[in-house]
Amino acid sequence: MRRCPHWLRLLPLILLLAGCGLFEHGGEKATGQKGALSVPATRIISQVLAREDVFPAELLAYQDVAVYPKVPGFIKWIGVDRGSVVKKGQLMVLMEAPKLHEQKKEAEAKVKAAERQLLEEQSKLSAARDDLAQAKAHLDADDSTYQRIKTAAKIPGVIAENEVVVLGKTVDGDRAAVAAKESIVKAVQADCLALEERKRAAERAANSFSDIADYLKITAPFDGYVTERNMHTGSFVGPLGKGAYPSIIRVQQLSLLRLVAPVPEVDAGGVEPGAKVNFTVSTYPGEMFSGDVARIGNYLDEKTRTMPVELNVWNPGWRLKPGMFAEVHWPTRREHPSLFVPSTAVAITTY
Repeated sequence: MRRCPHWLRLLPLILLLAGCGLFEHGGEKATGQKGALSVPATRIISQVLAREDVFPAELLAYQDVAVYPKVPGFIKWIGVDRGSVVKKGQLMVLMEAPKLHEQKKEAEAKVKAAERQLLEEQSKLSAARDDLAQAKAHLDADDSTYQRIKTAAKIPGVIAENEVVVLGKTVDGDRAAVAAKESIVKAVQADCLALEERKRAAERAANSFSDIADYLKITAPFDGYVTERNMHTGSFVGPLGKGAYPSIIRVQQLSLLRLVAPVPEVDAGGVEPGAKVNFTVSTYPGEMFSGDVARIGNYLDEKTRTMPVELNVWNPGWRLKPGMFAEVHWPTRREHPSLFVPSTAVAITTY
């Protein structure tokens, strides 16, 4: 068997001495040892990792609304088209709904009918109260006469006993009549209250149709840009989910965009709200844009193991468009220092 060279047996000792500082930096010979082997050494640096990773992202409109009507109907007029610039509250579409007008007239007729019934019942209530007042007056008069005769009858021979009995029964009858008329008044009052509630309900229904009539006017929800138009004058349209009707138009806000960046798991811990991040798009080669970290997803997608982070990107002149893909130059920083060595100090082998 071939023996190992003598100097290889000493290699571990030499490396140990080099680690203890007995050899000069840069591979010079050890002092005091003539003819000894030189060992290359390097300095390990401790610093916070700060690098820039590049990964894809997508630009989206900050606000994106597909405009549907709130009630079904026909488009009477449409004043915008693809490419139109709109302001918040601007009238974009006028609709007409014949069935809605019929329902509104029916609701108004119910209000008038409820008003007539209420007036009739209030008239009955007034008459019932008058009858009650007369019955009470009659009772008071008979009761007063009865009390006087009853007192006079205490003197023998002045008032016949039968007359006192008759007057007492008359008073009892008057009291029964008053109680009956009070019951009638309460019943008519209850009917009046029910009719008043019915009238209010009919008025609310009629007013709701007035509000629905306002739905026939479709206005812009915000300052934006019309990017789609799917309907034309005379088209029948309905609310979202009511049949297979597409939206009338789509409005997007272009002055402010969202840049949605899927940050890899390894970089997720270094995301800082408010940090400025640069990115590029293929439409403008060599030009750098920037956005501010505004919203952090705080969850990792199970398939890609990335965390969605949204940046606010101001877009003066609307040069950037929703749907563009971008390359984000993401600054990465670790919370704790790491140890660094030159790449030349790392040996790469295939075994």
